[in-house]
Amino acid sequence: MTTLKIGDKVRFLNQIGGGIISGFQSSQVCLVKDEDGFEIPTLVKEVVLVDEGRHAAAPKPKKSAIGATDAEEPDLADLPMTYRPKPLSRRGADALNVSLAFVPHDPDEPGRTEFEAWLVNDCNFFVRYALLSPDAGGVRLRFEGELEPHTKILLEEFPSARLETWEHVTFQLFAFKRDESFRLPPVCQVPLKIRPVRFFQPHTFLDTPFFHAPAWLVPVVKEPVEKA
Repeated sequence: MTTLKIGDKVRFLNQIGGGIISGFQSSQVCLVKDEDGFEIPTLVKEVVLVDEGRHAAAPKPKKSAIGATDAEEPDLADLPMTYRPKPLSRRGADALNVSLAFVPHDPDEPGRTEFEAWLVNDCNFFVRYALLSPDAGGVRLRFEGELEPHTKILLEEFPSARLETWEHVTFQLFAFKRDESFRLPPVCQVPLKIRPVRFFQPHTFLDTPFFHAPAWLVPVVKEPVEKA
């Protein structure tokens, strides 16, 4: 199995498109930067290596005049990332806009297919999030993290037999910007009720700007759209 490295060129296995590996969220999730500059969290098993990019084979170590071996150049993938590009900012997108998205692997077989659950941040704010589910009279934390502006993150893949785990969920969100002043958006706690029957209705899944496949977007928080 080929090991992916930062800088490798890849294409998506089950979707149109691809890009360059810009980093890794975990051993199973890589960040693919597309031609528009968006970093898309993607399962490593869902990408195919097209070109290993700048990761050419390292030259053999040279011996110095006194017989000592020069140190090998470190692999770029092993170096810490010290440069972070400035997040994308779009005019008219300073209104908090976060959605939960469900993408079926096979929209024609909703009763037998698997689904992907994504969190989509379509605004100029960084968003810290926590996703909670009911548990034994209280709640249990299922997912938490941070989304950069105009990015999305894969929360999990699940079969249709586990649709009920998404029927009642609660999001806690707060948003901010880095290295600049900004209008303070509201801190949000949003309970959602997601009816499992919607997953079996073909018209539920529609084309969106965020996915190459049909998806169901469930608004989590959407402030009034600001004029550009």
